Amino acid sequence: MRATKDLEQMIREEAKKEGEFLFGFTRLDEEKMKFDQEIQKLSEKLHSAVSLAVPLNLETLRTITDRPSTIYKHHYQQVNYLLDRASLRLAQLIEKEGYQALPIPASLYTSRADLQAHLSHRDIAGKAGMGWWGKCNLIIHPEFGAGIRLTTILTDLELPVTSPLDNDCGNCRACSDACPAQAIGKDISEFNRAACFAQIREFERKVIGVGICGICVRACREARQKKVEGEG
Repeated sequence: MRATKDLEQMIREEAKKEGEFLFGFTRLDEEKMKFDQEIQKLSEKLHSAVSLAVPLNLETLRTITDRPSTIYKHHYQQVNYLLDRASLRLAQLIEKEGYQALPIPASLYTSRADLQAHLSHRDIAGKAGMGWWGKCNLIIHPEFGAGIRLTTILTDLELPVTSPLDNDCGNCRACSDACPAQAIGKDISEFNRAACFAQIREFERKVIGVGICGICVRACREARQKKVEGEG
């Protein structure tokens, strides 16, 4: 087996071959996380996690108006495919080094009724320092805002932990002002999950055919873009 530092570098280098990825690493045994029953027993042996993210294309996000667009739907699906391909490839490389690795799908519901998945990619991304929890109940990356898609690899490989970010959204109201369901309040504690999901299901039935929205994502991404440009 290679040294941990070598394996960390291997993960970074191999992922770059698949595309432009953001990275974070965390441990899962410091506090209990919720896993779907399909992976609950496996997760007890896999105490580390690799969090991967891909930024969404800004111009594609700008095609979203008061509803998700067909080009955003396609982009969303292709980014999920890119994440799944990369996580599978990295899991194979980790296993080749003698460790266990479980790639978790980027977007696969175990319960469509409440949009539950095998685990929360957002929880892991937040712990791994990829961003902070925003008012819109999404992880906010310092540069790309809510405009990222996430996936996770669970492993028994010991990896250096990246610290969570000590940031918040401050007075920004871009997402809450844009939300058609009025599901976003002053902070995460006021997020109306039921109203958000009802809006997503309405778009799925009447507009786009899949459970996506993207309106708050576009608003947040544009707001972060302006902030980054203003600081540059």
